[in-house]
Amino acid sequence: MTLKSRSTNNVSIAIFLMAYFGLSIAVLAQQPAPPEATTEDTVNLSSPYHAIKTHLWFLQPDYRYDAVKSAEAFPEGIPDRVTKAIQLKQIFDGKGLYIALSQLPRNPDYVDTLANENIFVLSSKELPSVYLEKIGDNWYYSQETIERIPKLHRQVYPFGTDWLIGIIPQADHYQFLGLKLWQYIGILILFALTWFTHQFTSWGFRLLIKQIVKTRLKRIIIDKDLIYKIAQLASYILMIWVVMRLFPILQLSIDLSSSVIIGLKVLRTILLVFLGFRFVDMLLLILDRVTEKTENTLDEQILPIVKQTLRILFATVGIIYSLNLLSVNVTALIAGISIGGLALALAAQDTVKNLIGSVMIFIDRPFQIGDFVKLGSDYGTIEEVGFRSTRIRTPENSLLTIPNGNLANMVVDNLGLRVYRRFYTNFGLTYGTPPEKINAFVEGIAKIIKEHPKTRKDYFEVHFNNMSASSLDVLMVAYFEVPSWTEELRARHELLIAVLELAKNIGVDFAFPSTSVYMEKQ
Repeated sequence: MTLKSRSTNNVSIAIFLMAYFGLSIAVLAQQPAPPEATTEDTVNLSSPYHAIKTHLWFLQPDYRYDAVKSAEAFPEGIPDRVTKAIQLKQIFDGKGLYIALSQLPRNPDYVDTLANENIFVLSSKELPSVYLEKIGDNWYYSQETIERIPKLHRQVYPFGTDWLIGIIPQADHYQFLGLKLWQYIGILILFALTWFTHQFTSWGFRLLIKQIVKTRLKRIIIDKDLIYKIAQLASYILMIWVVMRLFPILQLSIDLSSSVIIGLKVLRTILLVFLGFRFVDMLLLILDRVTEKTENTLDEQILPIVKQTLRILFATVGIIYSLNLLSVNVTALIAGISIGGLALALAAQDTVKNLIGSVMIFIDRPFQIGDFVKLGSDYGTIEEVGFRSTRIRTPENSLLTIPNGNLANMVVDNLGLRVYRRFYTNFGLTYGTPPEKINAFVEGIAKIIKEHPKTRKDYFEVHFNNMSASSLDVLMVAYFEVPSWTEELRARHELLIAVLELAKNIGVDFAFPSTSVYMEKQ
């Protein structure tokens, strides 16, 4: 990674953050003015809806702010319940937890179906410990919620909520485009910390990579560009984490906070998916080094399939998680996809069959790349095994493509795995050959087989086997220990030449099909 590329990345990050916050500020500045409060000024705790609305309504700065009335949503006798009401509202805002009042239950006797009690959990995913319970005729925040508020507030605001306001005196009184002066200062500080985080992590990752290259891992991990890409993505993810951790100190409106936080989470998910892709590349790089040392060439064919499968898995998880962040009903979506997938599977049974056949081939490994096989009446050398089909190069040099679904059900005769290659033939001698020459011919062939360097010495057959119509047949069965068909043909050539020389030396003649015709005089 050159200095120019790193500078370009920094500029891109700066532009991204400035554009993002600029857009957010513009959105905030264009927010319509809230309606004037009229009949909402009374405290009502008769249902979860009214209790939560009482708590949040009287803490809206643009409405009729009254923290004392807001604290009525907490049971009486709670110390500092006004402070806790304000802190809980700040927790909602800092987490970007938008509470849709229209979806809250208005039933005074609401019962949670899981707990079978009069309780209501605001967000089981974000804040499972924050819930309301019915006490008497009214609904209040539970005792567990009250005890958890200080800890939750420290988690969301690790540096407190007032330290930015104290940086410049009277900073809370100056406002421009919907934001106060201390909030602009906070944006600048957040941007500076993010930039510093990126620079520091980039330097740390570069140093770590140099150390890795000096170790034994250099033999396995030699792709520096890939490591730099992983380090770059990790740096971006850490930047987003810093922004999400410090963003609540700006104390923006709940609408804007929710949009920004959801956007950052979606961006983080996308970066994590790409980081997963890079780790898959790293894993395949290491596995490629391992498969180079194995004799089985089928491993090299399965690596691209494994890569695509893992990439699809990462992308699917990322898409589902992002849709969940955007409040899409993922369960209904998956159900719809499942029904559509069932219909697609019924319409594409052959494709599914071929896919299953591919899996069975990779599991059983009946052959590997380069093997010479017999499939039914077809012969050829395995060239490629894919997800859908297998390609075979025939002796005529044509390319035969067989669907893996069919191949999985075929009888595969792997001729390439033969240790010995059988050679069966008959030598037809003329009927005038005397028995002693036949015996000498048989013994001579046996000696040739024993002396040939490529034949099996512990098992072969040479016998005077048959008296056919026009010849005396000598059967020979020999086995060649050769790795390929070409070498087998060469060994046959050498053996047959030696047999012809033997026949010449002994003085035997080979017969050929003939017919004798006898004519009778009348």
